[in-house]
Formats: sequence, structure tokens, C-alpha cells
Amino acid sequence: MRKRAFFLGLLVFAVLIGIVFISCPDDSKAKVVSYQGVDQLGNKYILTITENQNRAAASYIGAPGDSYVLVIKFKDGTEKKSTGVVKEVNSSDGTLTLQPSVAESETFSLVISNGEVTSVTGSIVVDEGEIITPRTFNTIYMRVVRWVNEETTEWGHKWDNGWSINFFDFFNSNLDKKSLYGKNIKISLSGNIDKDINFPSIELNWVNKGEWIYHILYKGTDEIKAGNFNRDFFVTIPNEMDFEQDGDIMVLFANNFVYADPRTEYYIYPQGLIPDIYPDGTIMATIKKFSISIEEVN
Repeated sequence: MRKRAFFLGLLVFAVLIGIVFISCPDDSKAKVVSYQGVDQLGNKYILTITENQNRAAASYIGAPGDSYVLVIKFKDGTEKKSTGVVKEVNSSDGTLTLQPSVAESETFSLVISNGEVTSVTGSIVVDEGEIITPRTFNTIYMRVVRWVNEETTEWGHKWDNGWSINFFDFFNSNLDKKSLYGKNIKISLSGNIDKDINFPSIELNWVNKGEWIYHILYKGTDEIKAGNFNRDFFVTIPNEMDFEQDGDIMVLFANNFVYADPRTEYYIYPQGLIPDIYPDGTIMATIKKFSISIEEVN
């Protein structure tokens, strides 16, 4: 009887030990994946994600709670690094939303397609606290945006590419920023798009260290059909662009659905509200072989 009790005690002890070992994750077996991409200026983005084994298993391009390291290797040989955690994953379109570890930093997004980084959107806060604006890739994604200006009460629905095209990366002129006031500019876009753009427009956004300052909208005239396209937009740089401070002009290519200004009771609904089944950030159109040129015109 004592032997039986002894062996039962050993069995219970072994089971308890087994439970302890099973419940304690082994970091050495955590999945680690890496993706790379290069923007049109030749800067390289290397993203490494390490699995958080305390979460439930998931299809692995990354999952909320995983840690990430993004190394940006600039074409001049310098490097910057951003570390943090994966906040959201959309496995259907490959979008990862990343939260840098620097306090009070905003999230930014990457798209993983065919094992590569094909787009980086938003402002990246690197570990030193500096804010890096990602540059333009060969693939552009147009996402759902519902926006409200709390100061003016203006609001609207649209698709756009986010802050992924920097005006000064493609402006073929040696003009100083301050001499741009009042200049007439031609912005030429081309590529292959998979959806019709029924109400195309260009927006110029003045951005300083990731903070939006000012924007102006230029509407297009003709729709852009799915397939290869080439479209010119003519804009004038307004005086409200305060070039006395540091910053960049970000070019947004948009498909507008609604614009409303309650102050003047001006409403335009060229395509109606975007249905609720498409949450903000949903990819609605993809432009491949994307190209842009920007030049001054008389």
C-alpha cells in the first residue's frame, strides 16, 4: 500500500512538473521572421519580428504582441533603428501596424507582400526619438480614410495613399523652398491600378516632424480607369505653406467620395459615403510600377 501511494505521489509530481514546463515558453524556440524592401531612393528597410509565445498561435506574418526591429539603411550608408511591438495585423492584405517603444509615439504601417516589404506609411519614431518619414516604394496602396477637422468642422470620406510620397524627393529643380510660393507645379503620376478612380485629386500636405500643419486639395477632372494610366495635375504652391520651419510636402493621391464644410453648408457627394463594411485603413486599390515626376511650369 505504501509503494502504491509512493508511485502515485511520483506520478502526480511528474504531471505537475510537466505542466510547469509546458506553461513556460522557451524563448529559444520563438519564431523569427525577416522581410526587406527598398524604396525608390535606394533606402533599404529590414523588418524582423519575434513571436510572443504567450499569445495564442496564429498564422505567422506577425501577430499583436510580437516584438519588432526595423532597421533603415539609408543610401548614404547611415542607419536608424526602431523597436517596439506589433499592434495590429491584417492577414488578408498583409498590413502590419507597429507601435514604437518610444513613449507617446504614433503607430506606422508596413505592407508585406510575397515575402517583401512593399510599402511603409506614416512617421517612424526611431529609438533615439528622431522621426523618420519613409520614402516612396514602387507599389502604392490606397486606403479608406474618414477624416474630420475639429477646428473647421470640415469632414470627408476618401481613399488615399497616406504620407508615402515626399514632394522634394521628386521635384526636379534646385529652387529653395522659400522661393516656391506662388509657383505653378505639374505633378505627373503613372502606373498600373487595379480599380477605377472615379473622382481623382491631388492633396499637398505640409508636415513637420510627423505633425500635420496645412493642406490644400486640387481636384482632377476625368476618372482614371483600371489598368495602365498617366495623369497630370497642375497645382500652385500657396503662401500658407510655412517654409520658415523645417518640414516636407507630402503628396496624397486620392479618390474622393464626400467633402463637407458645415460652416458654409457646402457639401459634395460625388460617390456617397464609404460603406461601414470597409473600416478605416482598408486597402481599396493598389498601384504597381508607380512613378511620379514633379516640375515647375510657367
